[in-house]
Amino acid sequence: MLNLVDKTTPPAFLVHACDDETCKVEESTLYAQKLFENQVPVEMHLFPKGGHGFGLGRKTDGTDQWLPLFVAWLLRQ
Repeated sequence: MLNLVDKTTPPAFLVHACDDETCKVEESTLYAQKLFENQVPVEMHLFPKGGHGFGLGRKTDGTDQWLPLFVAWLLRQ
């Protein structure tokens, strides 16, 4: 998949929890790196806890912050 990233890849907003055991955080960081190398705009937020599929997030682990961050990113696009 990473070999499919080029200058025509759309901008990306990435959110990941570092304790996600289903999809390792390295998958997102590698994707972000490939986007950066191809000068594709990317914004990435990593949360220490949250597991896999935290939906709209939770106040208890801070993952509820991703939605306002995403809205702000969208408005800048």
